[in-house]
Amino acid sequence: MLYYTREMPNIQQDICKKLRGVLLTLLTHEQDEMIYLSLCHLHSLQKNSHINLTKHYKKLFCRYNDSVHIKCQKIELLEMISTENNSKEILEELNSHCLDVSPDVSCKAINGISYIAKKLETFRQPAVQILLNLLEVERVAGLAINALKDLIDLDGFQSYKLDILSVIPSLWTTVEDQKGKVAILWIIGEHGKAIPDAPYLLEAMIDNLEEEHRPMVVSNLLTATTKLFFSRPAECQDMLGKLLEFCVENKKNMLLREKGHLYYRLLSEDLTLAEKVICSSMLKQETTEGENLANKSLPMINSLEMFFKLQSQEPIEPEKSLSSKEHSPPEKNFASEPVEGQLIDIGGVKVHEEAKGHERMSDTTDTIDLNSFIKNEDKSNNLNDATAACTDSSSNFAADSRVERSDQLDKEGSILEFDKSFTISPDDFESNWTKLETCERKLCGIKDKPSHLLDLLENEGVQTMASTPEDSYPWKAFLYAKEKHSDVLFFVEVVINSEEDNTAEIQVKSTTDSKTKRLDFLGFWEKRISRFI
Repeated sequence: MLYYTREMPNIQQDICKKLRGVLLTLLTHEQDEMIYLSLCHLHSLQKNSHINLTKHYKKLFCRYNDSVHIKCQKIELLEMISTENNSKEILEELNSHCLDVSPDVSCKAINGISYIAKKLETFRQPAVQILLNLLEVERVAGLAINALKDLIDLDGFQSYKLDILSVIPSLWTTVEDQKGKVAILWIIGEHGKAIPDAPYLLEAMIDNLEEEHRPMVVSNLLTATTKLFFSRPAECQDMLGKLLEFCVENKKNMLLREKGHLYYRLLSEDLTLAEKVICSSMLKQETTEGENLANKSLPMINSLEMFFKLQSQEPIEPEKSLSSKEHSPPEKNFASEPVEGQLIDIGGVKVHEEAKGHERMSDTTDTIDLNSFIKNEDKSNNLNDATAACTDSSSNFAADSRVERSDQLDKEGSILEFDKSFTISPDDFESNWTKLETCERKLCGIKDKPSHLLDLLENEGVQTMASTPEDSYPWKAFLYAKEKHSDVLFFVEVVINSEEDNTAEIQVKSTTDSKTKRLDFLGFWEKRISRFI
């Protein structure tokens, strides 16, 4: 009925009102399945602003024998329909479920109180006070401090900031769950300057790192200690060095190890730049009442969307549901193959120049001396090391893939066809070259003179944008090509360093993210121009 009246909003509104009455009546049904089904439909109708449940909030209060999933669904609805007129009773209802035996219900209730505090300024003080009182209960203290963490930096909550910061030292030893510990570490990292005992709290944890087996907690400990180092360096210098050493030598968690290396290199390179990167402010997201009512689309009644809440952001339009294949080139399906990893486009990298490695940290040193961060004049190019390592490993990894691809090209010829009549202006070429990232960087053997190479490429549809004279070195050429049956563009830079050098450095950029097309383009070079080494 809702579908057939989609062009008649007045009639559709009447249908939704009648449907609301039926669904509210079903909330008293004896079967949990029917109650949950009704709640899911009410949630969708309220979210899409087809009905208004603000006057019926008492019917959504939880009963003592409601199951966990029903309680969670009711709490979600209560926070959605909270207004100035009903929030007092709703806060009391949510407060009664904060100490529920089910952790899921407790979490939903505490998050609902936090949501109302952000949504309604009038009830901000009682909502924050409820959360502060919950900090005294050990089993929900972690959930409460996690909710307060999201409020502390929002506009209008500055008056409660000191109350929240004052309880951090007492919570340090009582909160042990991961979410609560991470929330406390975040608060110390952001506001540790206002907490007198902040460095000593972190130091006690760093001294017992071997007992902490949660990578997420150690990762946030590293971030908090580094941020605190910038505001209180004298107290944090030694323990930050010890923590960095622990992270970079960690062999069980690669993410933690890489984060330790990243922070160490940032601090070694430039303290001011490191502070800008590590202490950058988060983007504030303002929560408004209209967020839950933004989607005005028709709810999918009696569909799985109601239960899984995986509503599509952009519904498929009927005229676009089937794509025409008349104007599309035939595509060939290839078996899944390993593809060479993408390399970062580093302007200063020279393939023939020996990379300067970073000095390895001494195994006998107990801590890293952070004094070297402040006066460090010898800067090593760590990015060159990483690029060289990636080049070697990716070449070995994708060797079999190139051999199989080459065999296929021998049998079928070039997979890509280029539009020989396509041209592009120098300004457009420069614009594309600047904004696109390098997808491949290779060394290839050249079998002929550069001029013959350009002629051969032009016959294949690869046009020359610019090139240096043939007798000048290093010789450079910029090329471009457009796939015949699509808008995919390829841009290539070819560099030959000397007359005696029979290899060329090839840098490829493309407007497509398709790994298959990129591999096909490399196959084109391999078959028609040279052999990759």
